[in-house]
Amino acid sequence: MDKQAVTASGYAARTARHGIKIVLWAIAWSGTLVLADKAELYGWFTADWMTILAVIINAGTGIGVIVSYMQLLKNQDELQRSIQLNALALSVGVGLVGSFTYTLLVTVGFVAAEELTNIILLMVGTYMVGVIIGQVRYRL
Repeated sequence: MDKQAVTASGYAARTARHGIKIVLWAIAWSGTLVLADKAELYGWFTADWMTILAVIINAGTGIGVIVSYMQLLKNQDELQRSIQLNALALSVGVGLVGSFTYTLLVTVGFVAAEELTNIILLMVGTYMVGVIIGQVRYRL
């Protein structure tokens, strides 16, 4: 087997490992978010310190997602890093403009109540579309 093929398969394995790690961190983060939210909603926590602990654990797992994603970016080649960063820039831009527009719509009364989840969904969807567009653009 030639050296270039070994390097390519090592890169693919590293990328897959980092991708799996991000998914596991994201599942843990989502799980702690849902658990903290539902526990507070249904009164499962009997003391304030339990609520604070749940929020701290959720924030900690969120930091784990961020660190894991940064490791993925560091280990990607220039093309994949460029695709990821372009998708992130698009997502942040759309999120920023979208959140101000959404807030203005709430202020003027066209939207009844602000829901942060709408902005998060907008940003996540934009990021996913940005990655897909980047992958398609550079494969052609």
